[in-house]
Amino acid sequence: MKAQNFYFAFPIAGVLSYLVIHTFYYLDINKRTYNHVPGECSYTYSLQSGASDFEIYNGTLFCSTGLDLNNASNSSGALFAWNLAEREAYQLELVSKKPPKNFNPHGISIYGRSLMAVNIRDEQFDSIEIFRLPTNYPYRRIKHIKTVENPLMTGLRDVVAVSENQFYATNRHYFRGKTMKKFEFLTNLRLGSVIFYDGHKIHLVLTRIATPTGIVFDHKKKHLYVASYTDEKILIYDANGTELTKINEIHLGTAPYFLIYEQSTLTFYVAAHPVKMRYFFYENSPDQFMCPTQVLQIKKKFKKDKWSFTQLFSNDGATISGGTIAWKTPQQKLLIGNIHTGILSCDLTAV
Repeated sequence: MKAQNFYFAFPIAGVLSYLVIHTFYYLDINKRTYNHVPGECSYTYSLQSGASDFEIYNGTLFCSTGLDLNNASNSSGALFAWNLAEREAYQLELVSKKPPKNFNPHGISIYGRSLMAVNIRDEQFDSIEIFRLPTNYPYRRIKHIKTVENPLMTGLRDVVAVSENQFYATNRHYFRGKTMKKFEFLTNLRLGSVIFYDGHKIHLVLTRIATPTGIVFDHKKKHLYVASYTDEKILIYDANGTELTKINEIHLGTAPYFLIYEQSTLTFYVAAHPVKMRYFFYENSPDQFMCPTQVLQIKKKFKKDKWSFTQLFSNDGATISGGTIAWKTPQQKLLIGNIHTGILSCDLTAV
């Protein structure tokens, strides 16, 4: 009888040991973050409600601010414009007969004069809000054109415009409830997805992706790049509307959030979280926890299917927690945004 109990208990102990070890490495509990600052850094204090995503347009940085991932009804959501030359940031007036309900913006994208913004809501599903930018600077007012909503928008994070009325967007979560979202993340269920809006209808084009976050598009090559947060990769697809074919992936060794892609230089700027466990706690309780931030510059090696990596920034969370977006300006400034404290600007003098 004792021998039978031993043979029964042994495989159970083995499975439990595997799960503990797998979770230990999956959540990066074994990792430590070392500080690397490229130069003097300071905050843009006119963006005190955060800058969870930004996009450059005609010398102006458009930012989504005021995001609340845990309670959209508490959001102070707004869109800001920051003139890089004058270092002046101001809130945009949203002009609409029917303004977005509980506007809680996260990922944004600009194509032509269309600005698209993810709106994370407390309702049954999220939405994409489409705005029209003014013709000339200064961009003080933007007109709300329409809301795109669909039950397939279960957990939106980012959007990329492929025309003025078409886009791809990422769903990081399948479940809507807070408890199931946490379970989905901690167990890496791979229930994330990518949707495509053709101007009339939403299509589900990619499924079974591990927590997709950032998404960008190469309009020349027709390549779609999707950041897989928990798999620590950038997935690369040939993309033609609803037809997507995976062609490659970039292994990062850190969890990517949002991406900026410079098509002219084939360069990515990636805001990432090297310790996923600390981001999990920070996202749910940002006032009680800090999360390390890492910024990578990834350049394509010409005529080779290889990439070169440069770490531009690394911090344990004391200077900036949970960075979500980053970009190197032509003036050799590194801009890093996050959900709660705005944009950190660093001189790139020691890279």
